[in-house]
Amino acid sequence: MPSRILIAIITLMVITSASSARVAAAQGASLPSEITSGEWALVSLQSAPGTVQDTVGKGITILFDPNGTASGSGGCNRFSGGYTVGSGQQLTFGELLSTLIGCEEAIATREAEYLAALRGVSTYALDGAGQLQLTFGNGQGLLTYTKGQPTSLPQTGGNSDTMALLGFAGLLCCMVGVWVLRRRVVA
Repeated sequence: MPSRILIAIITLMVITSASSARVAAAQGASLPSEITSGEWALVSLQSAPGTVQDTVGKGITILFDPNGTASGSGGCNRFSGGYTVGSGQQLTFGELLSTLIGCEEAIATREAEYLAALRGVSTYALDGAGQLQLTFGNGQGLLTYTKGQPTSLPQTGGNSDTMALLGFAGLLCCMVGVWVLRRRVVA
């Protein structure tokens, strides 16, 4: 019985993640192609007026997929989640999920601050210098990105479709493993 509940929960998670991307695309609002056409590297994180962290080369990135999903690196762990675009350059993120690799304390702290900032994003803008700016914290915080790859982390993974298929294949393997284990215990 518990394995059926687990399978039902996992199935709902897969369906929900797939449908959130469709909902964002169906709403009609989308990010400009300049934003969705490549990966962005974070160059500064301003959490409050006057407190700016230089994040150049720290491996902190974001990639916006036109289908309403965003993914990237917090400097140690990978993250992904849905985003919604509203009128007047409004941008909000849904729940962001991340891997749980152990990091040095300073890196983990910076990553936690970055992910918290993303969760609070309210607007986006492209400035004249080609930088992407995301505001958060009632307009008090600012994430500033430039196009390109981070210098300290290698590119890993693949496109979001490939990663989704690999994740689904892993999920199926886990479910088969649970089923086999259950059969052995019963027998």
